[in-house]
Amino acid sequence: MKRIAFLLLTLFYTASAGAQTHYLPLSDFKFDGVTAQYKDDTTTVYSLLCTGSPDNRERTDSLITVWLSTRPDATLRPVCSFSYNDLSAHRVTFTYCWMVSDEETEPSLNLFLVRNGCAAANTMLWAKNTTALKPEINFYIKRNAETKVFVDKKTYKDFVRDLQKAQQQSRMNRNK
Repeated sequence: MKRIAFLLLTLFYTASAGAQTHYLPLSDFKFDGVTAQYKDDTTTVYSLLCTGSPDNRERTDSLITVWLSTRPDATLRPVCSFSYNDLSAHRVTFTYCWMVSDEETEPSLNLFLVRNGCAAANTMLWAKNTTALKPEINFYIKRNAETKVFVDKKTYKDFVRDLQKAQQQSRMNRNK
């Protein structure tokens, strides 16, 4: 009986731990523009963009540096990930993240990049279908992808609403 209770508690703990959103400290990452690597893990890529690439790499890198310099408490918040076997049959995981801070004026680096014209809003949307991805990656994902979502629907909808506002601000700034 004690064994069954222990197993049930273990299963409950494991299931509930998997449902929690984890915030990852930036000190554990090596950054290269909008992508990062966690410590020495070469099988997972963390990215601030879900699809596409920044419009201007140099400007984007500069704005990332500026944003981070005033937010030492910033963390990465995984949004979704998909794992697949690459061309070499190695398991690879791509994790789309939001970089967030407790600062109230600009709490998300992702929104900051869109607002400042470094990335289009659609690059921040979770690719529910993989057609927006490169064809060679899309082929492998369709064959053997494992997708995980780490944020709830309300949080994601709130982000999309804020993303639309950031895109509008970017357009207004461009038209000045």
